[in-house]
Amino acid sequence: MKENVTFNWTKYLNDTRSIAVLPKAFKPRPPNEFKVGMKLEAVDRRNPGLLRVATIADRNDNSLLIHFDGWPSAYDYWVDDHCADIHPIHWCDKTGHPLEPPIVICSGQTVGPCPTPGCLGQGHMKGPKFTSHHRRCPTPGCNGVGHVKGKYSVHHRVSGCPLAEKNALKTQQISSSNSNPSTSRTPTPPPPIAVISNNVDTKSLDNLKPKTGVGRGKKKIKITGTGLRGRPPKHLTLLKLEAMKKAREATQQKADLEEKVHDTQLIPGLGSIKGSAVRQWSVNQVAKFVSSLKGCEDQGKAFKEQLIDGEALLEMTQSDLLDILHLRLGPALKVFSSVIAFKESEKFE
Repeated sequence: MKENVTFNWTKYLNDTRSIAVLPKAFKPRPPNEFKVGMKLEAVDRRNPGLLRVATIADRNDNSLLIHFDGWPSAYDYWVDDHCADIHPIHWCDKTGHPLEPPIVICSGQTVGPCPTPGCLGQGHMKGPKFTSHHRRCPTPGCNGVGHVKGKYSVHHRVSGCPLAEKNALKTQQISSSNSNPSTSRTPTPPPPIAVISNNVDTKSLDNLKPKTGVGRGKKKIKITGTGLRGRPPKHLTLLKLEAMKKAREATQQKADLEEKVHDTQLIPGLGSIKGSAVRQWSVNQVAKFVSSLKGCEDQGKAFKEQLIDGEALLEMTQSDLLDILHLRLGPALKVFSSVIAFKESEKFE
């Protein structure tokens, strides 16, 4: 290419046999009437089949920041003002498309699956108790239920958090030390512990009420009898309730497992198949096995379409069978019972 050559549009269009865009096609947009805070209906880009109640959170010329009501700002996204993903209110009513309401109702409680007030079910610790969460809370050791307010800005209430008792005591000590430095070195004695027994009549409690007066110090009181109205220290109550809850969950899990294993004994020939062999199955072998189960003759093709091999079969849950493979409840229970039996057989190989 030669230097100092002036570009000529006419020659270039003739050489390339092209047509230029007419100047009248370039027209400035008229100012839109979108304003911050206005409501509309918008497509959820994470799940395009859903339309949600949304708010215009910000505006930059012809670009709008869409915020879903009740959802964190992490789900906000920018769109052009003439984007087909945004609609005026009542658009769903007129077209018959379902509209997803805000997940936070007037009382401040969530409609989502998590029982924790204010929780959207989008994070925290994994585990069977927190099936709706997928990541940890920023506070180390927290299960996402809550802390005391103040410097723990990610939490909303005290009860239920394993660090709540410790952090509440720490906050109280820091506050008292700042207000009265002279007394901050003296530790506060623990409250008296009530020992409950069933050997003495309740009338003896009337004579054990603490008395106040000059020269009378605090004493440890051993209370016997039934009908004690006082409560043990809060941390003992929380530990006891947590232990009882874990015991109930363990008992229920054991009963569920025994019931599932019993169900697998009703499937002929299942006991002769080893779990280690199942892990080596191909997609066709898995489909053939599922089709061999009584009542599941037509279900094998679903496993074949989803390319479920032996390794994937052993990792499937009952929810996967129902929600992903769309099996009916009866066949799903039979397949899941087989998976349980295969996993149990691996423990004895």
